[in-house]
Amino acid sequence: MKKFLGLLLAVTMLLALVPAAYAAGRFTDVPDGMWFSEAVAFVTQRGYYVGVTETEFGPDITMTRGMVVTVLGRISNVSNALTDSGMITKNGVNFRAESNTNSQILAVLNSGTSVEILGTENNWYRIRANGLTGYVRNDLMTKTNGTFSDVPRAMYYTPYIEWAAREGIVSGMGNGIFAPDMSITREQLCAIFYNFAKRFDVPLQRIQNAGKFADDAEISGWAKTAVYTMRDAGIITGMDATHFAPQGQATRAQVAMLLMRFINTVGQSALPNVGVQYGVPIPESSAVSDGWFAGSCFIGHSMVVGMSNYFNLPNADFLAVNGASAAGLFKFDYFDLEEMTTDEDGEEVPVRGNIEDILQEREASYNKVYIMLGTNDLGPKPEHINSFASYMKQLIALVRETQPGAQIYLINIPPVTEKCSEDSEIFNLQNIRAYNERLAAISASEKVYLLDVFSILVGEDGYLPEDHALADGLHILAPQYAMIKNYLKTHVV
Repeated sequence: MKKFLGLLLAVTMLLALVPAAYAAGRFTDVPDGMWFSEAVAFVTQRGYYVGVTETEFGPDITMTRGMVVTVLGRISNVSNALTDSGMITKNGVNFRAESNTNSQILAVLNSGTSVEILGTENNWYRIRANGLTGYVRNDLMTKTNGTFSDVPRAMYYTPYIEWAAREGIVSGMGNGIFAPDMSITREQLCAIFYNFAKRFDVPLQRIQNAGKFADDAEISGWAKTAVYTMRDAGIITGMDATHFAPQGQATRAQVAMLLMRFINTVGQSALPNVGVQYGVPIPESSAVSDGWFAGSCFIGHSMVVGMSNYFNLPNADFLAVNGASAAGLFKFDYFDLEEMTTDEDGEEVPVRGNIEDILQEREASYNKVYIMLGTNDLGPKPEHINSFASYMKQLIALVRETQPGAQIYLINIPPVTEKCSEDSEIFNLQNIRAYNERLAAISASEKVYLLDVFSILVGEDGYLPEDHALADGLHILAPQYAMIKNYLKTHVV
């Protein structure tokens, strides 16, 4: 029903966390009937591990602390996009829903609390802490280079370790050290999974109470509760009937077994899915077909006009207007409604209305609504961006009222060419970045999804490449529309 209405990485072969189709029988070092054979099949078929080579799994190779935390992050769909880190510098800091002192207090944070920085707005940081997204005044926290001094930003495990630290799943080895490349001990393994389950309310039901291990004295005091809870839930066993070996190094086979038992015990549905979060771009997902967009509605400016022309989605609607701004979209009243009337020449023509009219007419017709606005709202003054934000929130409220249950996606503003940026006081990179920060804040406050087309179109120099744009430096070419379509198909909820 298309209606154009109006105008892990290959960082290590020990843990490459990508989908795989390995079966245990493919590995020469995983014979049938071994105690870990089923677990190897479980973790490889789900993409939690691949082999150390095409034919070897490496069951006796020890796992590192960074690898184990990465596994947890991946089964929770944590994004591997690395954001800035920060730390609260005072006690009793109000963590607010909006960037003003009159807004709701979400929590009270104390000095030393690690937070994720999502952006800035006026004199406030937009952050995530304790699973919530909100604001803290700039003078009450500071940016950091990361929670741990020995976790470089470029490593595959860094986003997952930062996530685990913010969520209280890991606290490191002391003195700001995490030791990501150190082999993990069996008691550390229990503690991390126990903290994970506690943080996300994953149930660990006691099915046995076998008493203390004979080597209980060797279990660190901070790990005892975790070790016995995991043992009593049937997720981990001792090295033999009476000994746990808490300081023993956990191997790939042992972690695979624990992971299989953990997921099978608590159930896949009990695991958190924290990768899709409001206020940050949707992480990459498996690609969907064009059929995903059936029943979708795209709202926006000339780039959405281009989507209508290039996407070839006959079962989607496009409410698009060349030159549309967020405010102007509400004033444009030339969308054709289903209702017909007779014009002055006696011809039957559709009744026309504005965006509000057409969304009300098509009440509950759409299962997904994509909104792309902002380029024509750009301006250098605070009142410009504040007006844009106000109209965007009005539009989201209208969509939510008329299309209950529809997923709402905000598409951010694409880059412009260097020449366009340098020649214009309006269409320049500084304004675009500021507006995209505000769009991310709107995504967080209004609880709608965020899509980052800026990042897929921008060149290495920070601008839209000249050969990807029309002469105005603003509008893109057909190959770039194909890139956007592919991005939308691989970033879905």
